[in-house]
Amino acid sequence: MANLYVAIYKPVGGNVHHWALWLEASTWSRLFEANAGGNPGEYVVSERENVRPNASGRHKSNRFVAQIDDYNGFIKNARSCKAPADSAAWNCQEYVLDVLEAANLDDIIDDYQHAAIKGYLESIHDT
Repeated sequence: MANLYVAIYKPVGGNVHHWALWLEASTWSRLFEANAGGNPGEYVVSERENVRPNASGRHKSNRFVAQIDDYNGFIKNARSCKAPADSAAWNCQEYVLDVLEAANLDDIIDDYQHAAIKGYLESIHDT
């Protein structure tokens, strides 16, 4: 079992907060995030092992999503979510929402958990 959080970071060079997904078990953790690539509108999804979001000076908070039994299924979803070809409006916030949607569709998180975190995230989207 692992705990899933949305990690929220202070903006860099703009006014939009950075979001990432942090999966934490008792002996390991994974941080999944989408970061700007080298070209405009290009995003690269990355996975880092055994990283604590609060180790960053930009870290603001972690928002608990759920306890995940099928963490391998969640990791597969997080790895497979990619920026669309026309990614001008896609960013780290969209990545988080897309992965959470996939986790809900695969019954990794239930409808209540998905609705609760989605409602919260949409209330702070693009801030």
